[in-house]
Amino acid sequence: MKKIFLTGFLFGFIFHLTANTFMGSIDPETKSQGKTELLSEEFRVYPNPVTSQKFTIESANKLLTEIRISNIAGKPVFHKKLNPAVTRLEVMTNELPAGIYLLNIKAADNTSKTVKLLVNTGK
Repeated sequence: MKKIFLTGFLFGFIFHLTANTFMGSIDPETKSQGKTELLSEEFRVYPNPVTSQKFTIESANKLLTEIRISNIAGKPVFHKKLNPAVTRLEVMTNELPAGIYLLNIKAADNTSKTVKLLVNTGK
């Protein structure tokens, strides 16, 4: 019974975190890499799901200062502070096993967004 409750809680939590995000259109630049996810029109994460060894985070109007990746249980598996801040970052996933992760992106204006990241690299 505890396992059923915990599983339902985790899926509800992920749904809550991603409820305010939406799937954007695929731009020609990333069409062959997979879907592009727009996060409140501030950040772009592609491809998601990750099927190669890397994914890209972009922002048109905000500087990225920090990213964190946590596994589904909330345990941090990757953390990087960006100094100097950038508007585009490629992240290698070769150390992450296939699975569902939470990607938290922090900007220079102290705003942050969290998105579900699917990694399917065949590991």
